[in-house]
Amino acid sequence: MTWIGHFLEKRFAKPGDSNFATGFIVTSLTVCIGAMAIVGALQDGLNHDPSLLYTKSLIDFIIVLLMATVYGLGCSFAALPILIFEGGITLLAVLIQGFINDSATQAISLVGSTLITVIGINMLWEEKIKVANMLPALVVAAIYVQFFN
Repeated sequence: MTWIGHFLEKRFAKPGDSNFATGFIVTSLTVCIGAMAIVGALQDGLNHDPSLLYTKSLIDFIIVLLMATVYGLGCSFAALPILIFEGGITLLAVLIQGFINDSATQAISLVGSTLITVIGINMLWEEKIKVANMLPALVVAAIYVQFFN
């Protein structure tokens, strides 16, 4: 990721813009890391419902605007890793859709909705629940329902 940031900096940054690569890296990681990116992409791929990705894109837009005031143009190039990350998960979900039953899809959606609720709770209170640690529950729920239902 750092190499890509420095490559883009050499190509597109104005002379003296030392924050370009930092802006690209920080924005990419901030926007890509999180349950909403994974759950939204899975929901889009499995249920053909991109509404969560639309909501996430609005939140990400605001975050990128705020980061761009500090880091500059490099933040806008974070769209490429976001497209690869979320698009890859969506395509993977479309590919595995034929191999999992409806109960497993519903289990993934249920766990995903619970994770989104926890994200909302994190926004309300100072004490944070580590949502990223709960992401394996998506896989566990799908496997459990697939084999034990």
